[in-house]
Amino acid sequence: MAEKQHPHSRIAVVSTCPDCGAELGHGEFDRNEVSAREVEQQTQEKEPDRKVDKHRVERMPQRFALEKIFQAIDPIPAGDSRRRPRR
Repeated sequence: MAEKQHPHSRIAVVSTCPDCGAELGHGEFDRNEVSAREVEQQTQEKEPDRKVDKHRVERMPQRFALEKIFQAIDPIPAGDSRRRPRR
């Protein structure tokens, strides 16, 4: 079914029981407001990815500094200084 553009943006929705015809609920909304909310929600969903990337970029100098430190030192201690359990 092809969707035609209606000139008005306000829409009313009424739900009724198919058996007895009783009205179960009704509501009105504006298509423009719904579209704006959808765009805002999509934007908010994408923002966390940007925050994670920003955090990773901010930490890059620290990561490079740690890599240089670990390359300069021997990570394995010469002697094991832990206490041995008594037998």
